[in-house]
Amino acid sequence: MHLAIARLNENNARLLRRDGGLKASPVTATGQFREPAGGSAMHFSLRGAMRFRPPRDLVLILREGLGGSAAMQAGSNAHEYWLWVQPRINTLWWGRYRPAAAGAGPASRPAEDMPLRPDHLIDVLGLRPLPTDTTGIEGPVYRPQAHRNVLMFLDYDSTGQGHIEKEFHLDCRPPHLIREIIFRRPDGRTQMYASLSGYKVVADSRGLAAHAIDIVWPAEEGPPARLALQIGRYTLETEAFEPQNPRDLGIEFNEVHQVDEPAATGPATQPAGIS
Repeated sequence: MHLAIARLNENNARLLRRDGGLKASPVTATGQFREPAGGSAMHFSLRGAMRFRPPRDLVLILREGLGGSAAMQAGSNAHEYWLWVQPRINTLWWGRYRPAAAGAGPASRPAEDMPLRPDHLIDVLGLRPLPTDTTGIEGPVYRPQAHRNVLMFLDYDSTGQGHIEKEFHLDCRPPHLIREIIFRRPDGRTQMYASLSGYKVVADSRGLAAHAIDIVWPAEEGPPARLALQIGRYTLETEAFEPQNPRDLGIEFNEVHQVDEPAATGPATQPAGIS
């Protein structure tokens, strides 16, 4: 287990130096999600760019064709995450990673109602370090398989009952990096499944990053939400950037929905000693 974690963290440390991050461009995004109020599946094919800096800074801006108008923005910073879908609905969903401050008002709907989950993208990129301290109730359970090293992170309900929250499936063969990620609901059902492939060396580094990521959010009824990212090129960045929730920029929306914050357990919690 410790060797599997060390290999992944060593690779990602080559990509994310000091306060730097990564830029991905061009990014081709295809997929579908259900329209609000139980509508039919909405399909999209967009192009854009993405920036990422650990632990939670992320901006993915997608447009309709080359030089087209912005169509979708998924973002995250240390405190909040959001999804802004502009064509036809001009709707913003946003939530907090930490409990809301007193007087902030309740969330209007659960995070599962978001068409796509930007908070999940943070882990799905496969670039965040995994905790090196594996002890304690939040430490991963290790399960070796024929072709995968599986790290399972646990969460606990209000009664203390434990359940698998996240699974990271690392390749047993070189490059020993993440191939699948599964988020589970407390009842064991799959909340999100992602496959990572197309690992390539990032320019000016000795680290590899997945250039093809396919994410599926199963639905209890109707079609699942899906997002497939094809990344043309990653480049190292040294300039800091501060992602801002669009609701703080004076933009007018047709609808704004605040969602419940997700639990911050397992590898989503920044481990001590890693920056």
